[in-house]
Amino acid sequence: FQTGDQKYVGVDGSYNGASAIGRLGNESNGGEFQISKAFKSAQGAIWDLNVMFDHWSDEVNLKKAYVGVTNVLESNPNAYLWAGRDFHQRPQQGINDYFWMNHDGQGAGVKNFDIGGVQFDVAAVSQVKSC
Repeated sequence: FQTGDQKYVGVDGSYNGASAIGRLGNESNGGEFQISKAFKSAQGAIWDLNVMFDHWSDEVNLKKAYVGVTNVLESNPNAYLWAGRDFHQRPQQGINDYFWMNHDGQGAGVKNFDIGGVQFDVAAVSQVKSC
């Protein structure tokens, strides 16, 4: 058993700018915790509140905090309107936690908006400076 920086596998080259060759043996302890709660209004709208925290370092971070609603548009009851901070399109290379595309941020949008049988998603998302 080793402590400090010597407990991780070291590399001398650079893989993807982070000198990371993999997760096994290179991660410390931590995790993510998400809470979601759904509410149904008397008018039939279905609201959900979502919050996610993570603890991968010495502090707890707020990763997600958003609210969404369905069944509010009479012509499009499956449309999901949302606002807040969420994850969007995060394909990942799992061996080293590299997200090769990442649209995470805070903003607002609509998902599953039906236009002539085609599901349409649109959002305006800005970068989160620290989370």
